[in-house]
Parts: sequence; C-alpha cells; structure tokens
Amino acid sequence: LADFFDGEEGVGRTLAMLLVVTFHVQVAVGYVGIAYLTQAQMRKNALVRLADDGEKARGKRRRNHDGDGDPSLPFRRHVARYIVFVAVPYIAQRTVMENFNGAALRLVAGRLHGAVRFGPLRDRTGSMDRLVILAEQAPHSPDAYASSMNAVLHQCHRLVERKLFSLPKLLLLPSMLASRPRLLGLLLPSILILDRIKSAAVASLVGRIEALRTEISERASARSRAEEHDVRHADVLRRAVDDHKLTLRRWTEYTGEVRWRQDLRDTLDTIRGFMAYFYWSDVLVPGIEAAVGGLAGVGDIASGQIRVYGRAMEDAVDLFLMKSRAEAQLANMMLEVKKLNKLESLWKEQKQNLVECTVQEENGRLKVNGLEYQRGTARVQVDGLDIGPGIYALTGANGSGKSVSGRVIQLGRRANHSRTVS
Repeated sequence: LADFFDGEEGVGRTLAMLLVVTFHVQVAVGYVGIAYLTQAQMRKNALVRLADDGEKARGKRRRNHDGDGDPSLPFRRHVARYIVFVAVPYIAQRTVMENFNGAALRLVAGRLHGAVRFGPLRDRTGSMDRLVILAEQAPHSPDAYASSMNAVLHQCHRLVERKLFSLPKLLLLPSMLASRPRLLGLLLPSILILDRIKSAAVASLVGRIEALRTEISERASARSRAEEHDVRHADVLRRAVDDHKLTLRRWTEYTGEVRWRQDLRDTLDTIRGFMAYFYWSDVLVPGIEAAVGGLAGVGDIASGQIRVYGRAMEDAVDLFLMKSRAEAQLANMMLEVKKLNKLESLWKEQKQNLVECTVQEENGRLKVNGLEYQRGTARVQVDGLDIGPGIYALTGANGSGKSVSGRVIQLGRRANHSRTVS
C-alpha cells in the first residue's frame, strides 16, 4: 500500500498507527473473550447437569424439590447472573473497543481513498499526465481504483485483526502439547492433510470465480462508457435512421454478457460456501472435540475450559492454514492489487517516455525548448521557439493542438521556479 503512493509523506506512518491500534484492541478483546467463553461453557454445563438430574429423577420415580418445587430454578438464576454480569459487560466492552478500532480503520481508509481519487490532481510536478492517463488509458474509473485500494486495506486488516484476536488463545497451546503430545501429534497432521485436500478443490472454484469477477468488471466498465457516450450523443442518434437499433443491440449485448457471468459466479460461490461449511461442521469440529475430550477425560482441563481450548485448537489450525483458508479473500485482494498495479505501471511508463521541456521568459521574450506533448489526437512538438512581446495568432485545423499548446505553455510557466515541466 505504501509503495503504491511512491513515498508520499505520512502514508507509512498512518499504516503503522493502524497496526498499533489494532494490536492493542484485538489482544485485549481476546483476553476478555477467554473469560466470556469460560463462563458460557459453565452455563452450558449447568444445563447438561440439570437434564441429567431430571432423567435420574424420572428413572427413580421421585421428584427433586428445590425452593418452590421447580428443579430448574437454580439454573434460571444462573442464566440471569450470566446475562447481567457476563454477557452484557462483554458486549459493551467489545462494542466500544471494536468501534475504536473501526474508527482508526476508517481514518486510514479515507486517506488512501482520497490519495487514489485525487492523487492525479495533486501531482507535485504540476503535470496533468496522471490525470490524462486516468481519463484516456486506464480501463477503470477513479472511483473503481479508490474502491480497489479500500478493498485491499480492509482485506489485509481483517486477516491481521483476526490473528491478533486469537493470540491469547494460541498461547494456551504449549500446555496442551505438553500434557497430550501423542494425541495432538496424530490429530493435527490429519486435519492439515484433509484441509489441503479441501483447499485444492476449493482453489479451482475460487480461481474461476475471480476470473469471472475480472470479466464482469471489464464488461461493466465498457457498458458504462458506451452508455455515457450514447447519452451524450442522444441528439445525433435520434436523427439517424437505424442508429437507435444499433444502440439498443449494443446495450443488450453488454448487459447479457454481464448477467450470465454474474449468475455463474454466484452459483460457483454458493458451491464453495457449502463445501467449506460441511468440512468445518462434519470434519474439523468433530476432530477437535476428540482432542479436547482426551484432555478433559484425564483431568488436564476443567469442564469450564472445554470451549476455550476447543477454540484455541481451531485458531491454531486456522493459523497454520491461513493461506488456504483465506483463498477467496486473498484471491479477491490480489485481483484488486493487479488493478492498482496496472494503473501504477501506466503512470511509470508515461513518466519514462516524457520529454523534458523548458519554458523561459527573459526580457519579455517567450522561449520554448524541447516541448513534446500528446493528448488523444492532439500532438504538440516544438523543438525551439523564441518570440518577443506582441499579439500572435496560432492557426491550425480542428484537433491539431492549438488549445493544448497554450495550456502546456501556461503550465510550464507556473510549474516551478526553474520554469521546467516534464
């Protein structure tokens, strides 16, 4: 992200600030989450004990009277205390801290968004070359590139904050490995192998989905430009005999190409989601429960810690398989990165091809040396010009570059103290 802005002041510092804020917030919330998971597991354990006591009472043909005769009254009191003293404080703490982290993210995203959208207008060389490239050569609009920058930032931040949130639970793993090394040593490699097989199947779907996203974006941009062109020239099309039929056919074709690709993309994305869900619910979670059950069976962990240690193992697997687990997010992020890289390469290519020109004013004379500029069909080239004070007429056919010449000379006059513009 910082490299894209070519050393623009403060971008690296802003991103570092976001990382510091995210670290403090997510690690703190992670420790609060451990306490919350412990209390939630104790509540579930109380419910299981209540059900077991009820079955025993029915089996012995007697009733367990407590207080007003309702055996569930202690559990309901436990639930009330849990809501007041555990759930509500946890929700309040996490809401405040996550919103603070979100505010920092929005601050950084707003700066990067503005840098992409308005960066060509803030070109410190005084040149409009970046703006011209963005208008004429870039395949997407400034809004699309700004959205790409936001997407890259948010995807990176989401991956980082998720790992920082799980850090406190990951620190519990050494004690688990020390108590049951053989069980975990067999279980973790099996999960990793199964996850790699699942990832290979999902990767092919993700590749096709992202290819469709690229095609949809390109065709949607082409459709928007065609529609804008036809709207601007509506009077001409209205006077033509068959041009309105051509316009209708072109709009219909663009829309059809976009729609069937969107339908195929959504279908493949649904299949990918089902594959990921069934793998998680029917393979990964039962395997983790087997490991946690082994620890609980020998008394290495208390009943209230079952959910915490189960979540710790899930986070450990997710850390080892971060790349394969996040294939969809990473593929989407790389799609946006390629879009930004294309724009950056156009800017750099134009910078390399520029010919430096100088515009000097001495004793009321205007000197133009080595000037070369092109925009669309208009091309201006002045190897050397030296004229004195006076009124001059610049003649030429339409589109030959008369207005462009005046603008370039004016730009050179105000570019900087050396009167030099590239």
